[in-house]
Amino acid sequence: MRIAINHLTRMSKGYVCAAGVAVSSEEDYSHIRPVTEYVRPHYGRLAPSSLRSKGGQFALGAVVDLGTTDHRPDDPQIEDHLFKRWKANHISDLIPDEFEELLKRVASASLRHIFGEELELLSSTAAATPEGEGLASLGVLGPLDSVELFESKYRGKSGIRFSFTDPDLGDITRPVTDVRLWQPDGTPSTYDIEEIGARLESCYIAVGLTRAIEYPRYLGKKHWLQVNNIFPLGNTLWARE
Repeated sequence: MRIAINHLTRMSKGYVCAAGVAVSSEEDYSHIRPVTEYVRPHYGRLAPSSLRSKGGQFALGAVVDLGTTDHRPDDPQIEDHLFKRWKANHISDLIPDEFEELLKRVASASLRHIFGEELELLSSTAAATPEGEGLASLGVLGPLDSVELFESKYRGKSGIRFSFTDPDLGDITRPVTDVRLWQPDGTPSTYDIEEIGARLESCYIAVGLTRAIEYPRYLGKKHWLQVNNIFPLGNTLWARE
């Protein structure tokens, strides 16, 4: 199975998550998330060494052959495919125009079109689906305008936030996990945030739902909306990682 990578996100403890669009002779264009067995020490996550910048296979815009995969859907994570990383191979890289065309092909105009009516706006800074509910956990939204990318502080921790307007949910601000906007030490890259934030007259965003998390506890377990990657039009591949 070959996929073109359009989701590349930072996870806890330096791990990353990669996902992409299936590219085949049938032009499927469904989202695929390669995962490893859910055992220690990775628990399904990808190590930083899987990035192209560190000698691995995955980068935004990269076409990767995953080898033989085993579909392991678990609603709403219908995209999960078990693979063996040592059998995956980097094939080529899309040029920026090809990547932008790919985003346009798979993009949706609203969040509920991607994730389903189960997605609810819980506050101006929170949206989620109940555990096990939703049409999917990955998608592309856009094009968007009147957006803002900025650093934030919450309980003494630095973060990155993205504000935009969705036709169904209205105005919302969500955290950003784009691996390109975070430094190796786990702090936001202020320079890149300012540089990319100044170019966001119009953009696409890769969006996703987390695994079910019980936080805060009184809300029960939910799959929380996050912004995985930000792609300004005209410069979608502004950096590989």
